[in-house]
Amino acid sequence: MESVDTGLLDHLEALLHAASVSDAAKQRGLSPSAMSRVLTRLREQLGDPLLVRAGHRLVRTPRAERLREELPGHLDAIRRLLARPTARPRRGRPFRVRAADAVAGMLGPPLLRELETQLADVSLVFLGEGDESVEALRDGSVDLDLGVQGELGAEIVVRPLFDDHMVGLQPTAAELDHAELDAYCAAEHVVVSRRGCARGPVDERLAALGRSRRVPLVVGSYHDAARITATAGFLAMLPASLAKTMQTYLPVRAFSLPVPTPPIHFAAAWHPRFQDDPCHRALREALLHLVARVRPTIA
Repeated sequence: MESVDTGLLDHLEALLHAASVSDAAKQRGLSPSAMSRVLTRLREQLGDPLLVRAGHRLVRTPRAERLREELPGHLDAIRRLLARPTARPRRGRPFRVRAADAVAGMLGPPLLRELETQLADVSLVFLGEGDESVEALRDGSVDLDLGVQGELGAEIVVRPLFDDHMVGLQPTAAELDHAELDAYCAAEHVVVSRRGCARGPVDERLAALGRSRRVPLVVGSYHDAARITATAGFLAMLPASLAKTMQTYLPVRAFSLPVPTPPIHFAAAWHPRFQDDPCHRALREALLHLVARVRPTIA
């Protein structure tokens, strides 16, 4: 049976039950000639005639008799195995989510609580952003990527979540209005870059005005930048949604940048291998429900 095309198994069951090509054809919605061709293929793959002529009717060979008795139970198991899941799973698993540390802090707890309303025994493992390789999505070591998505490849599924914008961050006790261009350029800045780059879109806008800012410090995370702003007085720049979170536990406050910067398109990305996985679908639904609830207050 290992070499049999599994698509023929239902036809085989009908033939063995009816012991008649015409009756099996009616049962399966085929023409007698089409069912006759199916029988020929089955004989070739199984190496047994299965049904042989006995006067005006067909009779089963000994192997066909054994198959008639045993096949239905195996077919039921195969159908259950191959059936598309329809019921929502009750138990979850650890989900590996790649996101910036500040994103994990902002979305992690409420996403877990949202997911726990759907699944038991679920956990979220947040992995820090690194090289952002698409291979981690392809090989399944990352279930979901949250953030600004670059070029991930045509097969990766990307779902927009919300748009954000950059704001400045200064100590709560700062006396200057750093939304003013002169004060902004005169201040010391800490820049967030995992690649160690001190320049970004805001510097391009400043250069167009013949201005520049001082960037003596570059760090790898928004959380570090916010703490440096709170403790050392450096100005930072981060998405407005994260700035709102930072203001809840650090002595910092957001301000509008003196020059415009491009919008931030925040999205989720995953590999289509997980598209129809019930647990992964529950994770995505929980994320979308959470974003829909908090989107009005994000930016």
